Amino acid sequence: MKQFFQTQFTKLLLKQGYSDHYAKFISKSFINDIYQKDLPLKSKLWAKKRGFFSKKLDYFKLTDENYTNYISDFDYYRLHPINGLFSHWIDDKLIIRLILCPFEEYLPEYYFHVVDEEVLLLPDCPKHLSNTIEDIFKLLIQVKDLAAKPYIGSRGLGFCKLSYKGSKFYLNDHQSSRNELEKHFQDWKAMKLGGYLITEYLKPIKELSDIWTETANTVRISIIRKKHLMPEIIGAYIRFGTEKSGVVDNSCSGGVGCRIDLSTGSFSGGVKFLDGQIVNIKFHPDTHVPLQGVIPHWSEIKEKIIEISNFIPQVIYFGYDISVTESGFKILEINSHEGIAFNQFYSPYLSNENTKDFFLPLLVDKKKELEAMKNHRFLRRFVFLLRKIKHKISQALRS
Repeated sequence: MKQFFQTQFTKLLLKQGYSDHYAKFISKSFINDIYQKDLPLKSKLWAKKRGFFSKKLDYFKLTDENYTNYISDFDYYRLHPINGLFSHWIDDKLIIRLILCPFEEYLPEYYFHVVDEEVLLLPDCPKHLSNTIEDIFKLLIQVKDLAAKPYIGSRGLGFCKLSYKGSKFYLNDHQSSRNELEKHFQDWKAMKLGGYLITEYLKPIKELSDIWTETANTVRISIIRKKHLMPEIIGAYIRFGTEKSGVVDNSCSGGVGCRIDLSTGSFSGGVKFLDGQIVNIKFHPDTHVPLQGVIPHWSEIKEKIIEISNFIPQVIYFGYDISVTESGFKILEINSHEGIAFNQFYSPYLSNENTKDFFLPLLVDKKKELEAMKNHRFLRRFVFLLRKIKHKISQALRS
């Protein structure tokens, strides 16, 4: 029964203009949401009617008076892809390395692409290495740490940290044999759709690793570009990993987040997600170090991120994930459809004139597009009906 409702809901969402990916994602998430017993059904249906998943009721403290200040989950997913034809420029984890070649010092080094029965050499692979699994091991032994991530993926799913310490191999900080690691490489090699990228593993600067040392402690910077204007930053926050999140720092995996003041780069206090609820915290849950500080190189980071965004003006919406290092910063990836919940928690996009001026026209255009689709479907049905009537009349006249 659950699968039946999910399939029917997906079909309905496709007709309403959602992409195939988000139609399936929303239907699955919504059906799971309904089946959970964390809130009364009446509250869940109230949220759904207004376009939100039920966990946003507490997250945003939604009421009849304030819910229109926020871009709802359903409206935001309906906007996908905001960057249209150019979304894949930044969503593609390999294309972005090639497009941003003039800014390669701000990108991690790309070494190998393991896919479709091959090991392919990428631009930053040392010249003395060849396209073999054996040479992946040679590089790992040489540099001690490598990052491996699926070519297609998000939210840190599938990310692997490869390490070599004291003559021993590690996978995600757990000791592993060489044979076990080789099996992973062989599995990646057998993958058809994208495979795995093996890149430089980035370690955060000391000021940030003092809070948590096991992850990149990613800074997310959200950028918009309105027509005829320069790109601008509309929000930023930093994520710290935890014992629960392992080698990634995503909030959905158990990481914690802290809002960054755009002017100063300072942050203090943070939030974590616990059983679908948001909890304010002042200290890291595992190290108990205060969640406060200033992002090093903040002025340089802001200036360079704007310059990079302006280099590809076809893209109007960015979610940069960067790692702040001892020498500056490096871009881990860029998202063209990032999660907006954290930024809206502090400043609802439709009550802030700056973000409202960007998102509202997109929502209006999408509404017009949906109306055009409905009219087109009506016209097609009408033409089909006329042809059917004509065929019936022809049959009657012949008989």
